[in-house]
Amino acid sequence: MTSIQCANCSHLASSKSRSESHKSEYHSTRCQVSFTDSEGIIKKISLSRSGGLSGDFKCPLCSEDIGTRSGIIKHVKVNCLQRPLTKGQPISSSSTQPSASQPAQNETQPGKRNYEELVLSAFGKLGADTAEKKLALALADHYELTPLCIQDGSGAEQSVLSALRTVKKFRPGEQFNTIVTPFFKIQQERALTTLPTPGLDTLVATSPLSNVLRRRTYLELSEHLCNMMNRDWEHHPALRYACARLLAGGILLNTLTGHTIMMNCIEVYGRKKEIDAHREPFGVIKGKATSTSLPPTSKEARYTNVWPLSLHSNDGQKLVLGTLSFNALVTSSSRLDYFESPSVGGTTSTFVLSSFEASVATRIFLDEKSISDAERIATDQDPRCISEANTKEQLRQLRTKFDQISSYYMCRASGDVTIHHTAWPYTIFTLASCDSLKPGNSLAAATIFSRVALQVQKRREKAKLRRKVVKKAVRLCSSDGEVKTALSRIQDMFEGVRSIRIIDNKPLNVELEALAKLLSSVISDKNKAVGKYIEDCFSPDQ
Repeated sequence: MTSIQCANCSHLASSKSRSESHKSEYHSTRCQVSFTDSEGIIKKISLSRSGGLSGDFKCPLCSEDIGTRSGIIKHVKVNCLQRPLTKGQPISSSSTQPSASQPAQNETQPGKRNYEELVLSAFGKLGADTAEKKLALALADHYELTPLCIQDGSGAEQSVLSALRTVKKFRPGEQFNTIVTPFFKIQQERALTTLPTPGLDTLVATSPLSNVLRRRTYLELSEHLCNMMNRDWEHHPALRYACARLLAGGILLNTLTGHTIMMNCIEVYGRKKEIDAHREPFGVIKGKATSTSLPPTSKEARYTNVWPLSLHSNDGQKLVLGTLSFNALVTSSSRLDYFESPSVGGTTSTFVLSSFEASVATRIFLDEKSISDAERIATDQDPRCISEANTKEQLRQLRTKFDQISSYYMCRASGDVTIHHTAWPYTIFTLASCDSLKPGNSLAAATIFSRVALQVQKRREKAKLRRKVVKKAVRLCSSDGEVKTALSRIQDMFEGVRSIRIIDNKPLNVELEALAKLLSSVISDKNKAVGKYIEDCFSPDQ
């Protein structure tokens, strides 16, 4: 009998079924642990194998490494979800530990119960089994509840739960006329925030992409950053670049549904026409004001003048974050709460905020590195881009107004996880660099936009398009058609001259807009491959 050699190790199997069994047990990259809580609700935890096909699964509850699929499932169910807790053992999945210079959570208030004990006491779960305790803590995180210590009529201390947005109005140690004292969950001190950020611990522990999340630090959007995002771009032009960098790589968490995404790529657009030719339009149609991403004036909004929502367009649902100064379009995102192909392009169907309640319920967490970079860019006296790397990729995906200088603002940013140029969605300006775009009409048109972008980046208002570039593009055309016709009309504009201006050249813009329309379907098709590169960025080996 011929043995079957495993492609990933030296194991020999006596049959095809045993070979498949070995592959599933020792080389599967993902698995899911299902368990039933005390109320009969089925819960699931998704796990990824780190270190490639021959790596280990890491337990999200105790960090132990297990090599087999069945082993990690049994370990999580039996060793972690069912074992009794010892006194002082942490239940939360946060990887953040107190530093040597920072007191541990129990040391901050001697003689007082810690955060987890207070939450469990409020739920009446101090004597419950481990699985029920973990569920209670996860519910507190999910619904943004935090405990308050109160005294009853006999002077005994009791704990109750309150909405975090209410408790944020209190300051630890403040004296009140009432007997209520807020007890905040202790978190490692950070220079950029002083508020706790519960909610991500559960995500980090259960996300199929936890291997990426554990390596980064996320902070909830603060009032200071809200203020920065609403400053006037006329007086603070550097903010068009800073705000794009700030949001890139951030996380949106809808607390109503649990749906969570990472915003891989962000494009920002100024509010007013004197700032940005591609501002979000507004007006009145049939007696009604058109929908915009402007923040509501309601006091119920979670963040001051920062509003996440989905806007319907002819192409589909656009995921947008609106402020008083700009709106930010999410052009690439990855679901974090379960496996799903990345969303690439101007529309997002995998994370939709179609109601006021959904927008209010959505929390915004930002990558600490993005915050640091954004605050540095904001102080730059004359920035022209977000980074010196991938400058052409920083141009937004546009279809019109190629004669306006604001069309060439480099205010498109990617998060650090998807920073490689292969993981950026293609635009009209970067399509020519696509390796799978073969010589022909599409490449001819894409080449023109690549050269136009390069010239404006170098010479700004003085940028010119050379005749020889257009002649070469015409020769690239593989057949007659609309692309070759438009290029020929551009070529006719060079009568007696070697170059023509790009900015404020309306006849040239007419032909460029025609070419951009013809390339829109090509860009959508090529972005399908970008999704695969994004998946690689989130793989356990990265």
